[in-house]
Amino acid sequence: MKSLLNVPRWVSAPVLVMSMLLAAGCGGNDDEAPAGNGTVAPVTTGTVSGTVLDAQSGQPLAGVTISAGALSTTTDAQGRFSLAQVPPSLRAALVVSKANYAENVLITSVAANSTTRLSTQLLPVAATGTINPTAGGTVTVAGSTAQFTVPANALVREDGQPLTGSVTARLTPINPALNPAFMPGDYTGSRPTGSNTLESFGAIALQLTDASGAKVKLAAGKTATIRIPVGSRGAVAASIPLGYFDTATALWVQEGTATLAGTGDNQYYEGTISRISVWDADQYYDTVKVSGCVKNAAGQAVTGARVAAEGIDYSGVSSVQTDASGKFVLPMKRSSKAVVTAFNGLQQSNSITATTEAVDLDVSAQGCLTMASSSNTVSIKLSWGKQPLDVDSHLWTPNGDHIAFYSPGSLAAAPNANLDVDDVDSFGPEVVTVNKLMVGTYTYALHNYSRYSEATAPGLTPSPVRVELNAAGAVSSYSPPAGEAGASQLWTAFRLVVDAQCRITVTPVNTWSNDDPFGAIDPVTNEPVAPTVTTPTYCTPQ
Repeated sequence: MKSLLNVPRWVSAPVLVMSMLLAAGCGGNDDEAPAGNGTVAPVTTGTVSGTVLDAQSGQPLAGVTISAGALSTTTDAQGRFSLAQVPPSLRAALVVSKANYAENVLITSVAANSTTRLSTQLLPVAATGTINPTAGGTVTVAGSTAQFTVPANALVREDGQPLTGSVTARLTPINPALNPAFMPGDYTGSRPTGSNTLESFGAIALQLTDASGAKVKLAAGKTATIRIPVGSRGAVAASIPLGYFDTATALWVQEGTATLAGTGDNQYYEGTISRISVWDADQYYDTVKVSGCVKNAAGQAVTGARVAAEGIDYSGVSSVQTDASGKFVLPMKRSSKAVVTAFNGLQQSNSITATTEAVDLDVSAQGCLTMASSSNTVSIKLSWGKQPLDVDSHLWTPNGDHIAFYSPGSLAAAPNANLDVDDVDSFGPEVVTVNKLMVGTYTYALHNYSRYSEATAPGLTPSPVRVELNAAGAVSSYSPPAGEAGASQLWTAFRLVVDAQCRITVTPVNTWSNDDPFGAIDPVTNEPVAPTVTTPTYCTPQ
């Protein structure tokens, strides 16, 4: 538990943090189409739009293909896309692909005459190796335990034609503990009875092609061996089921078992596979029902909002939609903790922590999740690795308020910014929401609290730390740069400048320091001068 006695001397100055990147929901209306007889026919399809980022650099990705069945589109230079005429579905699957990246599959709801907005990140291929199909071979990922081994004469082309030349194998380890959204699908398995919701302990994406570029698979009756680096927010077992992602159904199918090996940070699950796909070390978990409600700023029920839970002490997600009364019943892992947030188009609610036990939980006692009054909101989700244990978010608002774990703020009144979720024991997520924007500059920074309280604690750079920013629907991602050394504990990530019309300009800062980056230092006490908190001026959307 944090003590205010251990708060470093720079914390009374101004900094900024915010919440979730992955946001899907319905909102907005498409124009109705004219019928052949001149009347206006109702639109029977929906649109899916969003942004695709490079998961490593956080930069927008151009030229990414997004497809749903026979429909497809590509992202522009800013990583944005819009896919129209998508049939309504409670579980539409969108395949997101680009050369030299591991393919991802997004699951979302699509409603007629509405736009669903979501964002995702693609992992760059981690290793590319060459295999002689006659002799077999092994491909590994440098700096990782990820590995693929295939025996002699075990590979064939998917189309049944003879293999051409050597086989190129592309391997990408997936760590769901860093970001559950790196995994394809929605953690739903094909289990016919009982809970079909999974938690992951790490995965690996495999892509095999021959010299002509044709896809390659394992021949009938042949198997290969994989090693999956352990990536979990919870405890790991000595043996666990293996599962592959079935792109035809967008479901995980368990097949085989993997065994834990290795030590320390180099643990991995090893198992035998029968097909080339994304493979996951996973298990089904028992669920309880988490019920609650979603309302707007006026206190009215929000229908059709997507409510999602992201595990804090397990690597998994689940989601449902609110009913006509704005209520939801969300399946969540028994005896666990998760962050719960609602999304509706470009709008996002505050986040709460749900802690379950052996029985169902009603979180409405904490109040309904509340959507902001407009889409001009900001949210940031902070996540990191197993070490350091405690990384802190800090937000300074234009009027001088400082949002941090010891002063979490408020969404109901000024500064209309709040540290919704604070995490102190690895991974995160830690969430800050701003539901009403002030005119002026917000600044966001992270502090390595573990290093402040324990000099031998590891740094932020190798963790890895990731900040995911959603600024009024514009999505971006940030990680600390080189330069962290010695006393440097504070990374100032970016600033947001908001004008009178609520237009937001994001400026990366990416600087390291060990002191108050803004305020004056009292020459007598050598402490930061307390910031002056002024009456805020809020912007007005145009």
